[in-house]
Amino acid sequence: MRAQEKGVLSSSNLYFHTASPRAKKLFFYPLCTGHFVCDSDYNLKRTSYDSFLVMHIVHGTGFLETDGQNIALKEGDFVLVDCYRPHHYYTETGWELLWLHFDGPMARSFFDELTARSLILPPPDIPSAYKALKAVYDAYNLHRDYSEASLSCMIGNLLCMFFNGPAPETSDGSSRPPARSLGDTLSYISENLDSPLTVDELAERAFLSKYYFIRLFKKEVGYTPHEYIVVSRVNFAAFLLKTTTFSIKNISIKCGFSDESSFCTTFKRVMGSTPLSYRNSGK
Repeated sequence: MRAQEKGVLSSSNLYFHTASPRAKKLFFYPLCTGHFVCDSDYNLKRTSYDSFLVMHIVHGTGFLETDGQNIALKEGDFVLVDCYRPHHYYTETGWELLWLHFDGPMARSFFDELTARSLILPPPDIPSAYKALKAVYDAYNLHRDYSEASLSCMIGNLLCMFFNGPAPETSDGSSRPPARSLGDTLSYISENLDSPLTVDELAERAFLSKYYFIRLFKKEVGYTPHEYIVVSRVNFAAFLLKTTTFSIKNISIKCGFSDESSFCTTFKRVMGSTPLSYRNSGK
């Protein structure tokens, strides 16, 4: 449908979605989405509109005012707005926007995590993030037949892109993704739990400095590399304790522990019980 707001040109479109009770309980769901081409008269100010807004500035510049902040927005930016709170966005020169109002049981948690530093989100790949946002818009604009579960996946995929952050800088100051991702590192750890694994080795495999690798790993995974290796080994041991008749000593070796005593101490610290108690329990 055509937008009626002042400053929105006739080439613009917006679409509304009425979420089912099930979607509101389980999924991310859209409230409305649109593609706006605006002149300098565009100026939107609300006390609230119960949703979260992800907005991409395709062309032009503008401003967002919310929570006492006045944020300059430029071409290429993605911004996430808590529309439950007063907000005001406008352009003085004209701009083109692709946007989505959404909500869902996890929307607040995603918003808080993604905007801990800034409402402007740092997509690692702007064309991919644009494509993901446009896919939701095109579900309506092109009359594609998507279920609410599929729409939820599309919105979730878009939001998860922003957790990757910008590509790390190389030594010459340029930006590029590492030759190996953290996904590759996690897979490597999983496949080599019975082998010695050092942070130096993992950082070298990822083509990152040791200290940057530790910071990035902690930010993305929630554990330091050492903590992750220990917890992964304990989880593997817990699986073997419940699914095999291997001795505890044999399990400690298969899970990469230096000796049985170290294994038992670490297992109890992480799991709250000894390996033998865990094996004999109903957990």
